[in-house]
Amino acid sequence: MATSIKLPEELTRRIARVVKDTPFSAHAFMVEAIRQETERAERRREFIAGALASRGAGQRSEQFVTVRGVDSLESFATAMGTLSRLPLVRGLAVDEVTPDAVSFILQVRGDPAMLLRSIERAGRLVTVDPARMIFTLSP
Repeated sequence: MATSIKLPEELTRRIARVVKDTPFSAHAFMVEAIRQETERAERRREFIAGALASRGAGQRSEQFVTVRGVDSLESFATAMGTLSRLPLVRGLAVDEVTPDAVSFILQVRGDPAMLLRSIERAGRLVTVDPARMIFTLSP
């Protein structure tokens, strides 16, 4: 892909002086400088995104999660065990029990989107309604 760049004359002279006694052409020097700056900008962007994500991960919140299909002690243990082993969960309590579902209150480090991804990665619960954090036990 051909790209044309108009450089100030002073910068063009400075580049010519720098590459004068090297095996590099002015073009090669500029390509390498642009490559290095692009990599630096990409690393900076990744660093900022990571910092923002970890700032969100440090926040604690309460999340309500409902698991449907809990109709036995074994399925209750599966649901509770799955949620309690999630890395973001710092505490867990039963909020409400109905004949076929259990609602839990989770003390979570991070935001709801992080919790949802964590639950989906665990693989034991299937998402029914992500906005309301409703799941069902996987068969």
